[in-house]
Amino acid sequence: MLEPFKYLLQPVALERDQDGQIIREVPGETMHLYTLEQLAGAVEQWETQLGRLNMEQADGSNVAAA
Repeated sequence: MLEPFKYLLQPVALERDQDGQIIREVPGETMHLYTLEQLAGAVEQWETQLGRLNMEQADGSNVAAA
Protein backbone atom coordinates (compact mmCIF):
# COMPACT_ATOMS: atom_id res chain seq x y z
CA MET A 1 0.00 0.00 0.00
CA LEU A 2 1.38 3.38 -0.96
CA GLU A 3 1.22 6.44 1.24
CA PRO A 4 2.62 9.96 0.84
CA PHE A 5 6.10 10.39 2.25
CA LYS A 6 7.20 13.87 1.31
CA TYR A 7 6.71 16.64 -1.19
CA LEU A 8 9.55 18.50 -2.87
CA LEU A 9 8.56 22.10 -3.50
CA GLN A 10 10.64 24.29 -5.83
CA PRO A 11 9.10 27.76 -5.76
CA VAL A 12 9.91 29.97 -8.73
CA ALA A 13 9.04 33.64 -9.23
CA LEU A 14 8.85 35.32 -12.62
CA GLU A 15 10.14 38.78 -13.41
CA ARG A 16 8.40 40.55 -16.28
CA ASP A 17 9.33 43.65 -18.21
CA GLN A 18 6.97 46.59 -18.76
CA ASP A 19 5.40 44.81 -21.76
CA GLY A 20 4.60 41.73 -19.69
CA GLN A 21 7.27 39.56 -21.26
CA ILE A 22 9.12 37.19 -18.93
CA ILE A 23 12.71 38.31 -18.58
CA ARG A 24 13.91 35.87 -15.92
CA GLU A 25 12.95 33.18 -13.45
CA VAL A 26 14.03 33.50 -9.83
CA PRO A 27 14.07 30.09 -8.12
CA GLY A 28 13.73 29.69 -4.39
CA GLU A 29 15.30 27.00 -2.29
CA THR A 30 13.86 23.50 -2.72
CA MET A 31 11.93 22.48 0.37
CA HIS A 32 11.19 18.99 1.69
CA LEU A 33 7.69 18.94 3.20
CA TYR A 34 5.81 16.09 4.82
CA THR A 35 2.25 17.34 5.28
CA LEU A 36 -0.25 19.40 3.35
CA GLU A 37 -0.20 21.91 6.20
CA GLN A 38 3.56 22.38 5.78
CA LEU A 39 3.06 22.76 2.04
CA ALA A 40 0.40 25.45 2.50
CA GLY A 41 2.58 27.26 5.04
CA ALA A 42 5.60 27.18 2.73
CA VAL A 43 3.60 28.62 -0.18
CA GLU A 44 2.24 31.37 2.06
CA GLN A 45 5.74 32.18 3.34
CA TRP A 46 7.15 32.31 -0.23
CA GLU A 47 4.41 34.69 -1.36
CA THR A 48 4.95 36.89 1.72
CA GLN A 49 8.69 36.98 1.00
CA LEU A 50 8.02 38.00 -2.62
CA GLY A 51 5.68 40.74 -1.44
CA ARG A 52 8.39 42.13 0.86
CA LEU A 53 10.99 42.00 -1.91
CA ASN A 54 8.66 43.83 -4.27
CA MET A 55 7.95 46.52 -1.67
CA GLU A 56 11.68 47.00 -1.00
CA GLN A 57 12.39 47.23 -4.69
CA ALA A 58 9.56 49.74 -5.22
CA ASP A 59 10.86 52.07 -2.50
CA GLY A 60 14.49 51.67 -3.60
CA SER A 61 15.74 50.15 -0.34
CA ASN A 62 16.87 46.89 -1.96
CA VAL A 63 17.82 47.87 -5.49
CA ALA A 64 20.84 45.51 -5.70
CA ALA A 65 18.93 42.35 -4.68
CA ALA A 66 18.50 39.59 -7.22
